Amino acid sequence: MNIVVMGPPGSGKSTQGRFLAEELGLVLIQTGAEIRRLMKKPTPLGRRLKKLYLEGKLVDDGTILEITREKLAAAAKNRGFVCDGLPRNLNQARELDSILEEIDSSLDMVFFVKVDDKECIKRLLHRGETENRPDDVIETIKKRLREYHRSTGPILDYYRGKGLLLEIDGSKSVEEIHGEIMEKIARR
Repeated sequence: MNIVVMGPPGSGKSTQGRFLAEELGLVLIQTGAEIRRLMKKPTPLGRRLKKLYLEGKLVDDGTILEITREKLAAAAKNRGFVCDGLPRNLNQARELDSILEEIDSSLDMVFFVKVDDKECIKRLLHRGETENRPDDVIETIKKRLREYHRSTGPILDYYRGKGLLLEIDGSKSVEEIHGEIMEKIARR
């Protein structure tokens, strides 16, 4: 089973992705975590990723796909994956489909955890304070949300057109959201 979990920054998609991977025995692929890991390395890629991250800019498609291609392919050949943070735009969605097609696989469902900007900002500011995340400051958060909304509409339409998109109310408790996701998986 291959699943994508999408949502704006602060929607709780990473938490839901972890829950799904653990419960279903799938590989968790988190592009944000992978980028944070790589940017700690004193390499040209690490320095470039850190600069983009601190400026609130998204990493280019080629780099994201390079970072995740092998993990996606290996996971899809086995039990499957839960992907959090990919795709972030329509080009990445199409490239993800191409990668999976190359290995005779495909996505099974895409969950969109829907949360309004005001709630996302509140959650991210709290995370910034409690987890000491340097990117969780108001200016960077607003920039990330603007970029997210600009690039997300076409992806949602793309997956809706393929019959893969399942919307989830992200304003509920973590447990309620997880329960709703598991119910939708059971119905498929």
